Amino acid sequence: MPIPGKDSLAYCARQSKRGGTNLGRSMATRILVLNAGSSSLKFSVYKAASPPVTEFAGWVSPMGPRARVRIVDRTGAVVQDTPVAAANVREAVSWVGQWYRLEFHPSAPDAVAHRVVHGGRQFTEATIVTPEVHAQLAGLARWAPLHQPLSLDGIDVTRQLWPTSLQVAAFDTAFHATLPARARLFALPRRFAEEGLVRYGFHGLSFASVVRQLLAAAPELYERKWVVAHLGSGSSLCAIEKGHSVATTMGLTPLDGVPMASRCGSIDPGVLLDLLRHGGLSVDALEHLLYYESGLRGLSGISGDLRELEASSDPRAHEAIEIFADRVGQAIAALAAAVGGLDVLVFCGGIGE
Repeated sequence: MPIPGKDSLAYCARQSKRGGTNLGRSMATRILVLNAGSSSLKFSVYKAASPPVTEFAGWVSPMGPRARVRIVDRTGAVVQDTPVAAANVREAVSWVGQWYRLEFHPSAPDAVAHRVVHGGRQFTEATIVTPEVHAQLAGLARWAPLHQPLSLDGIDVTRQLWPTSLQVAAFDTAFHATLPARARLFALPRRFAEEGLVRYGFHGLSFASVVRQLLAAAPELYERKWVVAHLGSGSSLCAIEKGHSVATTMGLTPLDGVPMASRCGSIDPGVLLDLLRHGGLSVDALEHLLYYESGLRGLSGISGDLRELEASSDPRAHEAIEIFADRVGQAIAALAAAVGGLDVLVFCGGIGE
């Protein structure tokens, strides 16, 4: 998944003109961008310019005992590739903070931009993270329990490291603010939509990056009908028309849509009712099952990593891959119908690329 770079940087640049922060006082604005995912941490360091200059990009992956950090400079040369103690996002972000201090001593970043998965209805553009905003983002964790706490951990760690640096959140849901009512509403009584139970969609930073890069390379595609498939540990697809989201596979939460590494994707709600009534599962146990034990991992009984499944001789592994590919194909067809055709099909994400 792409780091939320350009949109966050543009927002930070606007803030710098207003002054009153490190950005307003800095002659050479430097911005650290963090993308805390469910299995990795991606980071970049930008120097504000027109266009922005990427000084370093790095990855800590996978979280846990096998974690490694890999950092490349602006030329693409690898400057570090070593094991790292990063059992979780907090430890990974702390490591990045210590590396930054050594690399750019004694300067703090003027701003830290964070990818945040769920912005709800409140946040449809990059936003400075004040204590009030932080509290609202924490309240949205109920709809993204696998991801939202990780983003907040990153914000908390960098705020402790650099109390005077501007903290900025960029939201995966923001790109889908253009969804029409026919795509946004669930077939439930209207009162639930008024309470915020609607389709928000995710991976918006990835989809926005695809739109920006593709239109820069081929502006004549603006009028065409697109489907973009972000396929990775988390996967979703989006129908795009004139640069805007018009339909997407994920819903209120990042559970919906195609099967993922360990998430179930779309499922008959009757199955969930049966598991609660007759399967002996509590609500918390059901949530854990759907987020952590399902998808490719559950289908194969081996792993949620597609590379491991492709290398396996177990027939369950290959069946899991077939089911994943089948559901992705169905989603592409459904989104093409939603947008009235298909001219451009883009694959991105760790699997898609």
